[in-house]
Amino acid sequence: MTNTVEMTVKLFGAFRDVVPAGQIHLNTALPVSTKELKIQLAQSFRANPRTNLDLQALLTKSVLATETRVLAAEDLIEVPETLALLPPVCGG
Repeated sequence: MTNTVEMTVKLFGAFRDVVPAGQIHLNTALPVSTKELKIQLAQSFRANPRTNLDLQALLTKSVLATETRVLAAEDLIEVPETLALLPPVCGG
């Protein structure tokens, strides 16, 4: 049995240029893999005309995280929780 819930994803870095509010809400069925959630995020970003960034490339290099750990692509999210979308960081 699937359970549809609203998930909040907090945005950082260049993703805030696309969504200045700093977060996005997705309706998704649980359980959902982080890979599937990133696909849903990509669809949501494509619907937003505010950017000329290559968000697909940025999403590919970004990771989702909970408050306590970074998630791998195959990790399953089984309960509703707030996630963070973390773009790659460089510099020194």
